[in-house]
Amino acid sequence: GELFGLLGPNGAGKTTTINVLSCLLNPTSGSVIVGGYDVEKEQGKVKELIGVCPQDTAVFSCLTGRENVELFGNL
Repeated sequence: GELFGLLGPNGAGKTTTINVLSCLLNPTSGSVIVGGYDVEKEQGKVKELIGVCPQDTAVFSCLTGRENVELFGNL
C-alpha cells in the first residue's frame, strides 16, 4: 500500500481535491483517474482503492493504528 499526504495553504483546494479523488464531489471540468479508474464513471472501483481520514475526524483510541487505517479505508 501507499500513504499520501496533501499539504498547502488555506484556500488552495486541498479539501476539494480530496473530495474529488474520493468520489464525494464530481470535477467541474476534465477527468480524474485514480488507479486507472475514472472517478465519475467507476466510483465503486475507486472507493476500493482509497481511504480518507479527514483531519477533523479523531482516530479511535480503543483501536490500534492499523485498525484505525482499516476502519477508515473501509468507509
